[in-house]
Amino acid sequence: MITIKPTGQYPAIPAFTADPTSLAVWLKNLWSSHILVWYGKTNNVFTFKADAAGATSTIIKHRLLSMQSVLVINGLTANAQALLLTAPGMYATEVNRGSNQWTLTHPANVNTDAEFIAAIIG
Repeated sequence: MITIKPTGQYPAIPAFTADPTSLAVWLKNLWSSHILVWYGKTNNVFTFKADAAGATSTIIKHRLLSMQSVLVINGLTANAQALLLTAPGMYATEVNRGSNQWTLTHPANVNTDAEFIAAIIG
């Protein structure tokens, strides 16, 4: 017997009954999820702010983060973009697999409005 665990947006396989409607509904939901993935709507984007003014690191926590993940980060505000462009930029210094938590190191931030958007890949 094969056990399929639901991942991402794909719906879990239901316990089918003699009613063919449940199969049809599940197939429709599966197809809708497939189309969303096809168009890049994988629900793996989130926003975060740099920690307090003067901080040189920011801790982010997300259920999709793992050791194999890659973050694509973009600044949403001018101060966030400046943090990304100031040497050495923003990079991960610690990854905690057990808690899905990453520590990002960046130049000291004197402003508190540095907001970022990030996409998690993998």
